[in-house]
Amino acid sequence: MDIPASDPFAYRHGMRALDTVLPHFDVNEVHTISLACDPEQAVERALAAPAAPDRVVAALFRARGLRRATTIEALFDLMRFETLVRTPTEVVVAASGTPWRPSGGIRLLERNSCAGRGSPR
Repeated sequence: MDIPASDPFAYRHGMRALDTVLPHFDVNEVHTISLACDPEQAVERALAAPAAPDRVVAALFRARGLRRATTIEALFDLMRFETLVRTPTEVVVAASGTPWRPSGGIRLLERNSCAGRGSPR
């Protein structure tokens, strides 16, 4: 993607919900892809996609005690991620803690604290 030198944040035009939740950040990495569907369908399909689409990921899910037959959206709920913004074209979810630990280590977020939307309780 070509980013005009006059506007280094021009690429963020499609991430307004994320900018609302996290207006300031230390590091930023952006990836883009063209899809043969509209943004609404892309979000619906992404959230409905299998969370464990292959045997390797399924094995990792079993090790964590997670169900394999679930969608990305359901996985967010199972792992106690909080949906901060949900529009037809954008979804922002968040969690705080240490999700890589076997116990999950996810803590609830406190609304309206920190720069964005939350910090651990």
